[in-house]
Amino acid sequence: MNKLPLYKGKAYRAESNLLYHGLTALDVVEFEENELGNYNDFKHLNKTIRKQLSNLKYNQVVWVCKTKVETNRYGEAELIDLGKKPKILATDNEGGYLVLKGE
Repeated sequence: MNKLPLYKGKAYRAESNLLYHGLTALDVVEFEENELGNYNDFKHLNKTIRKQLSNLKYNQVVWVCKTKVETNRYGEAELIDLGKKPKILATDNEGGYLVLKGE
């Protein structure tokens, strides 16, 4: 996962009440692909990265936006801490980033 870009800047999240079925970070990615049809957002994640994601809990990944304005479309924006050196797993065309939380 070292080749994934780092997320930089503030991270805002709004609770979407979207419940993922599964336990791993890979389950979140596969839900996005298979249930929501967002396959193109994740096609760059190779087998090695997917294997690593299968060993991480689902709550280690989170969708965020860089501004309150972008985030408020989904609910009340809250500034969150992503830890040190969070990695970008995917982006969408609405200013969202699926981020693997850092240490």
